[in-house]
Amino acid sequence: MNNFNKRIDLHTHSKYSDGSFTPKEVVRMAKEAGLSAIALTDHDTHAGIKEAKEEAEKLGIHFIPGVELSTKFKEGSFAKTDIHILCLNFDLQNEKFNKNLEKIREDRHNINLKIIEAFKAEGIELKYEEILEKAGVGVVMKVHFVEVLIDKGYASSHEEAFKRFFSGPIPTNIVSRVLEPRECIEIIKNSGGLSFLAHPFRYKMDTGALIDELTSLGIDGVEVIYPTHSEEDTEFLMQKAKENNLMMTGGSDFHGASRERITLGCVNVPYSFIEDYFL
Repeated sequence: MNNFNKRIDLHTHSKYSDGSFTPKEVVRMAKEAGLSAIALTDHDTHAGIKEAKEEAEKLGIHFIPGVELSTKFKEGSFAKTDIHILCLNFDLQNEKFNKNLEKIREDRHNINLKIIEAFKAEGIELKYEEILEKAGVGVVMKVHFVEVLIDKGYASSHEEAFKRFFSGPIPTNIVSRVLEPRECIEIIKNSGGLSFLAHPFRYKMDTGALIDELTSLGIDGVEVIYPTHSEEDTEFLMQKAKENNLMMTGGSDFHGASRERITLGCVNVPYSFIEDYFL
């Protein structure tokens, strides 16, 4: 197969955050889907990277270590806006990077306790132990609350639970991120990695202005290919990336059960993206 026909996926999740499958299973599914390269980008943790990398080496798939980091603007025109930044191809042993991941996980723990209290105020008793059991080895996230809610009969599906509770009575504004985008970008650079704005149209704001702001902060690139992007969206982002001299990436944002319609490699991400930056 020549490189022009090769397909890749640079945005995926495993059980180490809010995905349904182990890192090894994700890589095997990528192989079955005919992908030539994959990045594992769990939320705020790289705990699954070693397992995924080892499996990728066995199966002959090019593997790129990644993390999807949670950040929040604290001031300026984008104040209080949560932004996700993909970190790709970084040094897993970087001390400052790992210390910041630990801070983010501590912050998540405190937030989760507040979410438990918010549910209690709505007359829904959830035990944190139940949530931790669902998370297993991974970072506790909203999907794990959702799975417990489904078990207890408060919803029949992930979609219903997210819509009923996290788009309604359970306040999402209690989620305060540890890192500002500027700090996050600097930490990624210091770890030898590259930073990309994840799913740019998810933030319900002026996407062009957001990209300009992050460019001024030193971000390396933009996720231009994503399942919910229209052709016009992708064309806009590619043009914006060229204007700002930014790199481009793309991926499915594969999770599994919580997003059943999204499969590995469901978007056409060209192999040239990794030829340009990672080979």
